[in-house]
Amino acid sequence: MRIDPNGRFWFLIPIGIGIVAGGYVGGAWANDWNFNPTQWDWNSGRTWAGIGVGGIFGGFAGSCIAGWAGLGAATSAITAESIVWGGLTSAFQGGAMSMVSHAVMSGGDVTPESMFGNGAVGFLSGGFAGTGGAGIMYGAKALGGGGWSIAGGLLSQAIGTAGASIGYNIANGKDPLSSWYLGLGPINIPFKNGFNISSDAGDWLGSNIGNALFYGVGLANLGVSKVAWAIDQIPGVNAPSWLIDGSIGFDVDSLSFKFGGGLLGAAYDLANYLNTGAYSIVYGSGQYFPHERHHIWQSRMLGSWEFLLQYFLGHGLIGGYDYNWFELQAGQHGMSGHW
Repeated sequence: MRIDPNGRFWFLIPIGIGIVAGGYVGGAWANDWNFNPTQWDWNSGRTWAGIGVGGIFGGFAGSCIAGWAGLGAATSAITAESIVWGGLTSAFQGGAMSMVSHAVMSGGDVTPESMFGNGAVGFLSGGFAGTGGAGIMYGAKALGGGGWSIAGGLLSQAIGTAGASIGYNIANGKDPLSSWYLGLGPINIPFKNGFNISSDAGDWLGSNIGNALFYGVGLANLGVSKVAWAIDQIPGVNAPSWLIDGSIGFDVDSLSFKFGGGLLGAAYDLANYLNTGAYSIVYGSGQYFPHERHHIWQSRMLGSWEFLLQYFLGHGLIGGYDYNWFELQAGQHGMSGHW
């Protein structure tokens, strides 16, 4: 029987091998590095958690191997293999990233249970974003895009941010609503002890790290342009025209701030970039925003800062640009993308 005669799903082989091998190592870790499964405590949640931890790391390693071996679904088209590839790679990236982050923030004082809890939340969060908000964004496009796409983006962002922040609380033994946040377009709103909006500046910054980073760069660029303009008004002094034209705007289709011109625009032109779209749109002399709008909603679904790390994990470890699902989903080489 020919299950996959065209080899479209060959990437599942290294991923599957990675899951099994990683699960075995994780189970041994949970049983004091005993590599004999017949001697494992199969009635202990610790064993199963260890298997889960190893399985996520192994699946991530398998997806990296698949990407570099050229087995990934390198297509921007909406196909069965591209959806499976994207969902799995995003999920395993999210799971592995969350477990490493948890281990670092805990100073290495972790247990299989705590690792698996954090890994499971990251896995689900990554998979949610990788499948367009579990299909919400695809449905919005099918309904006609436009306002539907904005509504789909807001719904996906709300589910992604609230779900992950509440999930991490549960995974770390905290009250689910002790400290969480809800994304609403260009801002994430932090809550404490239920549905009380936090007044702590640290909570606002912590839930808006990506926003703060890109807004800060964009506003600094605008500030430099305003200073250059003021200097240009001095008789006999001429500031470079390109330095003066820093700007800020708002892209309604993605509910995103956009920054361009000035030093940023010059740097983007020098690097031969048209635009980037994590958390806000930044552009050089060329403007093509449909691609970047995908990145805006991707970054928002993944929360405060996680998109940047996941993106570069995908770019660097899953086989480069051609197999980076965030780029494929957004539409490779300027194509219109999935939604």
